[in-house]
Amino acid sequence: MCAEVPVLKVDTDWWDKVFAVNARGMFLATRAVPPYMKEQRSGNILNVGSMAMLRTSNGVATGNPNYAASKGMVMAFTRAICRELGEFNIDVNTLAFGRRDVASDIASTVALLLPEDANFIAGQRIVVNGSKEVS
Repeated sequence: MCAEVPVLKVDTDWWDKVFAVNARGMFLATRAVPPYMKEQRSGNILNVGSMAMLRTSNGVATGNPNYAASKGMVMAFTRAICRELGEFNIDVNTLAFGRRDVASDIASTVALLLPEDANFIAGQRIVVNGSKEVS
């Protein structure tokens, strides 16, 4: 976990690096796959979000505003492209984790979202946080 940094002390280079990975990286990866999915007329894109994007909206500071903002962008982007790609039977969702994820933490959720019979779930934020925390 990164040390807490108040927004007034966030270095702009650090801000840009976090957005380069969490936002731009996700955008480039998401943009790369639809041409192949369009050919097969189906597909699933699962973007990686974070509980940090939710906690800030519930009044709980994450201590890393650049990280929370970049993960919020992931959800906004997911919703923005959902209808566009849905036309080609491509579902786009965001998984939000409450801790550093372990493959076994998310495997069943991914398995739930990938089958063809789950193709009506799109543009959603799926919270996988292992707790009773409301998001």
